[in-house]
Order: sequence, then C-alpha cells, then structure tokens
Amino acid sequence: MKKVVGHPLPLGVSEHNGIVNFSIAVESGKKCSLCIYKKGEDAPALEVELTEGEAVGEVRFVAFPLKQVEGMEYYY
Repeated sequence: MKKVVGHPLPLGVSEHNGIVNFSIAVESGKKCSLCIYKKGEDAPALEVELTEGEAVGEVRFVAFPLKQVEGMEYYY
C-alpha cells in the first residue's frame, strides 16, 4: 500500500476526495502503529508505525487512497 500525505485533524478515521485519513493522539515517548486487516483475517495486511517525527504535537496521522483500504478493518 502506498501512503499519501495525511492530516492531523479531524481525529479518528475520515474520508475526503478518495483519501482515507487515520489520526490519533499518542502520548510523547509512546509507540503506536496502525494495523490494517483484510476483513476476517487475524494477521495484518499492513502495519505502519506512526512516529513522533511525522506528528503535529501529540497527534500522529497517515493516509491512504480509498481504493487501497476500502472494505478493510484497522486497529491501532
């Protein structure tokens, strides 16, 4: 899957113009990853570490084209 430029707000998952944005507040110094699963599968199809270096304050975020994540499930 190919990441695209994400946005810190709104928090949560949002879709706009064919882009799905994932945004979550994470305490400084803590690790966080976004795991994307094919529906019904136990192992993630993709795991992306949300780093402090790609954050705004404590908000970490990443985005993907809708066609890549449509119908999939996620977990932080």
